Amino acid sequence: MSFHKDLRILEELRVISYKVVGPEVIEELTKTRLGNFDDFLSLIHKYEVADYVKTLINASVSCEELYYRLVSNWLDNLRNLSRLMGASKHFIRFINYIHDGLVIRDLIKLFSEYPNISNTHYFIDNELINTVRSDGRVSSVLELGRSKLTKYVYDALLRSKDLLINEINLVDFETDVLSRYWREFITYASKLRPQVGLVKTLRVMRNIDLELINIRSCLIKGCDLRRLTSKYEHVLAKVLLKDLGRDPWLFDASTSLLRNLYPINVLAVTPLSYDTLLLYISKRFFESLVISNVMYLISNNLVDTYIRRYFGELRNVLKNALN
Repeated sequence: MSFHKDLRILEELRVISYKVVGPEVIEELTKTRLGNFDDFLSLIHKYEVADYVKTLINASVSCEELYYRLVSNWLDNLRNLSRLMGASKHFIRFINYIHDGLVIRDLIKLFSEYPNISNTHYFIDNELINTVRSDGRVSSVLELGRSKLTKYVYDALLRSKDLLINEINLVDFETDVLSRYWREFITYASKLRPQVGLVKTLRVMRNIDLELINIRSCLIKGCDLRRLTSKYEHVLAKVLLKDLGRDPWLFDASTSLLRNLYPINVLAVTPLSYDTLLLYISKRFFESLVISNVMYLISNNLVDTYIRRYFGELRNVLKNALN
């Protein structure tokens, strides 16, 4: 019954997906001379997001805020479309899992910055940010309740309630939180019908997330990344790791794009099902990442040849990881 209720919106998302910036734009970026924002707007003019990007440029939105504004915009639009078209509670819950993932990542970023908290947090509220900034005790953060922290972060913090934020082992904490999040998300997704590659794809995304926690930790410590290759089972992380041993500056862009490129490649040809929802969401994340990366480079006058070289290297890393 739920699928029949969601069929119309899934058909609509499939149509919209053709207007979303996808992997093909990376190849275009390796061949196009971009010297300013107008050049970039010309490149993406055929995509639905172009007008909104132009609005953000005119509003002088910072590069740090740009990604979050892009994500919030399409996520809000998806929720509005869901309400308008009468999506099922199962469809809405899937979107809520995606939102929880964004909140979790923003919270982990917040804790990792303590005591020097930045102003680049957009999925958590100011009361929480100010509590961490001014107090720093885990117990004080817990007093704000589950609704502000997600149940995953709240329950993990309970085990560290007598500590300060900077006394938490963040590698273990992130692993604990994301493991539970993905376990619940995948268990829920496994009940949705029809689906083809949905659960398998979510499991791969989970593996990428969890393996990259340790890779990132090693990168920060200055380890030789090539030595870690044999420790990680998943082939995507292994190949990516080899490339990043050569070009560590590609880490953030490559891993973020890879996590969303995998479902785009795998689910692109599956029939209409709940796979379509994950495909749409992954394309939107991919779009937001590519646009914010380009805008960052242009804002810092890293234009033309640099952009083509950057996305050429990025293309090679992503291609190697998926072959």
